Amino acid sequence: MPLTSLNRLGHMPVSISEPTVAVSLPRAVLAGGNVIQACRDGYVYAFDTATGKPHWRFLAARADQRLVNSGQVESVWPCVGSVLHENTLAVAVGISPEMDGGGMVWGLDPKTARIHWKIALVTDPIHGEGLDRGRANYAGYHTNGWGYPIQAIKVVEDTIAIGYRRTANFGSHGRTFWAWVGVDPDQEQTVDLAVRWRGTDRVWQVFDDGLLRAKSDLLKKDSHTVGRR
Repeated sequence: MPLTSLNRLGHMPVSISEPTVAVSLPRAVLAGGNVIQACRDGYVYAFDTATGKPHWRFLAARADQRLVNSGQVESVWPCVGSVLHENTLAVAVGISPEMDGGGMVWGLDPKTARIHWKIALVTDPIHGEGLDRGRANYAGYHTNGWGYPIQAIKVVEDTIAIGYRRTANFGSHGRTFWAWVGVDPDQEQTVDLAVRWRGTDRVWQVFDDGLLRAKSDLLKKDSHTVGRR
């Protein structure tokens, strides 16, 4: 099935090996004369803004492999979104830094899909001895006890940031907010999101009031509600 255009239901027919599947779409980006769509099949697609003709397709996932998530066929490393930053298309892929080799953030030329840079989003699991504050120890458990799912990408204070929605107490209660961790393609090739989240450098929180707050400022004002993780 040839790659065509977006249908009325907000899905894209994806040209892969049989059977052809439809995947839900993150928000599209307009850049370089293209409408650029990152998809949960692991690919990024670019279409001419005037004609809708496909210009390029880029495999952002580690490999062209599939799984079933909530009844939907998608990539083992789905694209969670894309943003334009300094004339470069930043694309985030993966489910978690702790799963299937981790995720990635790609920096692409929006006109041609030429690779400008790549940052690996990885987390080292515990192996062997060592407990962290009494938490259970088993292979695959993060060394500091907090994971960091890859759910979204945006530009925060001129910084590319990876985010996910969580509660203040990592449970079923507490205030909910978006946690954002910044990455720097000029300085970094690998980032452990969970470790960075424990600090205050390039870390932000957005609560339901919509206001962006630097984590360092929040910790000073409300150590009980926000500082506990």
